[in-house]
Amino acid sequence: MGIRSLRLSEQGQKVVRNSMKLKVPSMSSLANELQLSMQTISSFLEGRPIAREHFINLCRCIGIEDWELVVETDSSINIGQSVAGSVIVAGTSNLVVSENGEVVGHDITVTRQIESRIISQDQAFERIGFAVRSNREHPILE
Repeated sequence: MGIRSLRLSEQGQKVVRNSMKLKVPSMSSLANELQLSMQTISSFLEGRPIAREHFINLCRCIGIEDWELVVETDSSINIGQSVAGSVIVAGTSNLVVSENGEVVGHDITVTRQIESRIISQDQAFERIGFAVRSNREHPILE
């Protein structure tokens, strides 16, 4: 799945505003040049998500060729989601993770009902690592 929308980071907003002062006479001229709505321009400047194509074109139009320097990367990772619905066996303890990613129990007795949900501590770390790598490769998905 590709990234469909991007948004400016907080630092990126400052860089873009400074670049616009030098390169763009007005927001309306920028909107006209790229055939975008003023709402799209405002969303861009305020760090709200806009279509990837528009984000990249806006950056280039105001003189920022390397748009990846100003894009927001979502560094928050819901670790619980990567192991949701699992029972993690860690040494002599068991952690039960609900479907929404919250730890809901520990040191439970393993029954047939939860046996199929058991993963090892190593498997849990692999899933969490995968979530981290995916997050870095695809910062904002919609």
